[in-house]
Amino acid sequence: MASHLDYSKILLCLATLLGLCGCVSTDGVESDPIMLSTNRLHQAARFALVDSIKSRSQNTRTYISHHHIPGTDVNALAKPGEPRGQVTIHILGDRRPYRLLVVYRVDKYENGTYHFDRYDNEIAQKFLKRMQDYLASRPVERDMIDDFKPY
Repeated sequence: MASHLDYSKILLCLATLLGLCGCVSTDGVESDPIMLSTNRLHQAARFALVDSIKSRSQNTRTYISHHHIPGTDVNALAKPGEPRGQVTIHILGDRRPYRLLVVYRVDKYENGTYHFDRYDNEIAQKFLKRMQDYLASRPVERDMIDDFKPY
């Protein structure tokens, strides 16, 4: 009987944990599935951030911009004591189709330090649109394996 109670407690804990995980919402805007290579998506991320990249994740799927004055100009450096914004671009998926997630964070200055203020999905949508426009404006590159015709 004791082992039955242990299993029920474990199942209850797992159910609670899964329920809480389902309640977590993701801030930011996400693209539709994209059937392009990761190299093209990396180019689009660099274009959208105007080479104002503060860091990249170890797997190169996340780009973080420098802090700047809130808006779409990532080269307008924020002055100390004023609100600042930061863009994070994520390339989601382990194979095609990939998706892009853009998160725009705004921090405010209080009591000598910066604190999270809000996420701005309107500005994030502008960065996502900039990336999508870049991808749409580039000609589709030939795929050497799929497009090769021996005769």
